[in-house]
Amino acid sequence: MTNITKHGLSTIEIPAYLKTLQELLSGTIITTNGGFTLELDTNTGVGNISYTYLQKGLQCWDFDIELASDLSIPAAVEDKSLLQFFYCLEGNCYYQSEDFEEYLPIEELYAGVTYSATGQEDRIHFRKGNRVRFNVMCLQHKEYGFLTHLDSTLFDQKVDELIVFINEQSKPFYLNGLNLSIREQLKFIGTLKSDNNIANILYEHGGSYLVFGKFIEQFLTDTKMRSNGRVLFKRELKIITQLSDYIKDQPELRHSISNLSLRSGIPPKKLQNGFKLMHNKTVAEYIRNVRLEKAEVLLRTTDLNVSEVVYSIGLTSRSYFCKIFRDKYHCNPSDYKSNL
Repeated sequence: MTNITKHGLSTIEIPAYLKTLQELLSGTIITTNGGFTLELDTNTGVGNISYTYLQKGLQCWDFDIELASDLSIPAAVEDKSLLQFFYCLEGNCYYQSEDFEEYLPIEELYAGVTYSATGQEDRIHFRKGNRVRFNVMCLQHKEYGFLTHLDSTLFDQKVDELIVFINEQSKPFYLNGLNLSIREQLKFIGTLKSDNNIANILYEHGGSYLVFGKFIEQFLTDTKMRSNGRVLFKRELKIITQLSDYIKDQPELRHSISNLSLRSGIPPKKLQNGFKLMHNKTVAEYIRNVRLEKAEVLLRTTDLNVSEVVYSIGLTSRSYFCKIFRDKYHCNPSDYKSNL
């Protein structure tokens, strides 16, 4: 059996799942930082599937593939209790539980979670010509070996509680909300994979643990939001994106959360949640920031004086504008214009 030595500490074998994928997709398995990568055969498609060993019972899989034909693959082949967290960076594919005929979408920028207590044959479906990039963190909780400085009894208990909680949910595949922080962390990890130096290997593995923590945090937070009726659906997030562009295009209008709520059909509280999620700002903070950025452009590129700029961005108080401009750009608008 092929194996590698990980930094001289332990031996890692090519996982059975990767060999199964090789049989289905064809291609070549190569050694990478602490794991393996399956490079697809050109007759099958383009791209690769990477496996990273983190510790006993915890592995990371990265898919970046575009297939030449529709294909269904097993979600996992090990006959073990398996908790899996999914995150789609690009494109979309579909998850199908052995217990249900329905195809559940794994959508771009969304996280999902599934748990199999019996090693059942769930499947993931890909459509031809559709590039898909997604990450899967797999926890075989009965084999999860904890780091020596951690209290394994406490962690075992917490993992068991999490699995019981997930099992109590109504769906076999639970799709969480939009999560941009996981995307940024995975993009950062992706920049490290081409460099084999020890620092980047440590960064990559540490980043994977951060992603794992973010997965759990996202699931628990989203479950709480669902129970409070506050979860944001993809349609609503699309509307909020359109509202954001609308404010950018016309910052001079008298935008308010009540007007935006009427325009969008999204309740004010949910609208606030959406802006916080997408921009890390309240609606009012986002409007103010858009206006200030428009004012900066007008001061820099036109002959308008400060009062005219204030009017152009929909404000009525020059003193208020000077205050918030100074807070953002650390100088008065008149000084900013004269120093250009």
